[in-house]
Amino acid sequence: RTRARVPQCSGQLAGHASLTDMLEVAITTRERAEFFARAEREDTNAMRLFHGEEGCPGLAVDRYGSVALVQSWREPLNATQKAEVREFLLSRIPALNRVVFHLRGAAARRAAVESGDSLGTVREDEVNEDLTTFRELGLNYAFQPLRKGGDPSLFLDFRPVRRWVRDHSEGADVLNLFSYTCGIGVAAAAGGAASVLNVDHSQTYLDYGRTNAELNNVSMSNLAEDFFPAARQLAGLPMKGRAVRNGRGRRGARARRFSKMNPQCFDIVVLDPPTKTKTPFGAVDIKNDYAALSKPALLATRPGGVLVASNHAHDVLAEDWIESVVRCGKKAGRPVADARLLEVECDDDDFRSPNKPHLLKVGLFTTEFV
Repeated sequence: RTRARVPQCSGQLAGHASLTDMLEVAITTRERAEFFARAEREDTNAMRLFHGEEGCPGLAVDRYGSVALVQSWREPLNATQKAEVREFLLSRIPALNRVVFHLRGAAARRAAVESGDSLGTVREDEVNEDLTTFRELGLNYAFQPLRKGGDPSLFLDFRPVRRWVRDHSEGADVLNLFSYTCGIGVAAAAGGAASVLNVDHSQTYLDYGRTNAELNNVSMSNLAEDFFPAARQLAGLPMKGRAVRNGRGRRGARARRFSKMNPQCFDIVVLDPPTKTKTPFGAVDIKNDYAALSKPALLATRPGGVLVASNHAHDVLAEDWIESVVRCGKKAGRPVADARLLEVECDDDDFRSPNKPHLLKVGLFTTEFV
């Protein structure tokens, strides 16, 4: 997920607190808020331990089972800081047996190269290491600490959505768009869904999803396909010249092939797009053209069903975005009977500054019965 740019962290807060002091405050704050107690009750051992806004912008510390993942987006930690953080985390949280440092973003990687510090960079032997597992909401998920893709194999801030989907999926047909490693699909299948279809452009991500399904003894279907041909065909929309299916184009250009699908409606459709990207079939831009995503997603939602959609652009207001999706449904002929935000803050383990809005916005759009 693309996040807002943040300033650098020097490892000290106004010259007073060391990085380990900040970590201690963050963990103690979570203990007092009974966050860890709630996680234990829900059989969860994956959570954010430290958010950059708690004193060190650009740094995040997450727990995935027995592994702590320390990610730096701006200024990388030096060797001394890494040693101190590793020692602190392993002693403070006995369930941890490993601390992994991961540089995120070009600026952080350049700084590490210039300083000659190779600790925490991704090495080929680490990329292909064995998977470990962690638990969330009573389900098992695979975790690979360092991957070429960069992002962790499950986004922790999406836990409220996985909880909602699990609790509302019994007997439902569920479509999971931009499924990544199929966390939503696993939650839906575990919740008793009649069918689950995960769609993602990456077969690698779907392979992670297959592993997650096997870890939980659930069944679901995966489709490696671009969002636009998959969603538009399921919605019964034409491709509008986005691709041809036979041979070559008129001028000899190689055709962009896609899987032929029949129109189909689902009781629950989950739409969790990236901020901005281009595909061979169209452009994803959640700030300027969310309708290109929400229209086919709404049309693939059965009347009376629910579209669960997300938007994590920092400069998009929740109210404006909700209104735009409702307006899109009306124009597309799949009007929305009820639209409301899923209160992700109630499950927020980021402990962000109260003066800043939460980046992740999740809307529940219930379509009208016809």
